[in-house]
Amino acid sequence: MADLTTALQVKEALRRDLKTAMKERRRADTAALRQAISALDNAEAIAVDPPTTMEASEHVVGAAQGVGASEAERKTLSKNDVIAVLTDLIDEHRSHATSFAQLGRADAAGQSQHAANLLCSYLDALKQ
Repeated sequence: MADLTTALQVKEALRRDLKTAMKERRRADTAALRQAISALDNAEAIAVDPPTTMEASEHVVGAAQGVGASEAERKTLSKNDVIAVLTDLIDEHRSHATSFAQLGRADAAGQSQHAANLLCSYLDALKQ
């Protein structure tokens, strides 16, 4: 995997690899990559205070109206932010793998461990 130095490069790599995984019908990879992309997108979200004045819509009660009325800026993730998000996902998958193994669900444990290993490759490339 190429050297990933920024959050944007990581997201681009995840999206590129997601397309490949979807074309090759690798369901486990597709699920893990989608989850990672979603987690990074969620980490970019910032808390938004409701506007003090809002032009009300006559069609939907409480709806904002106008260009950009429902838009919010996104947080720019640092390299450390991306590392933290990926580390949390990897830990979550490893925890699930352990739980599934204890329950005798070797198939689900294997899928969770595979997802953790896949995300580790991005984390390793980012840490270089």
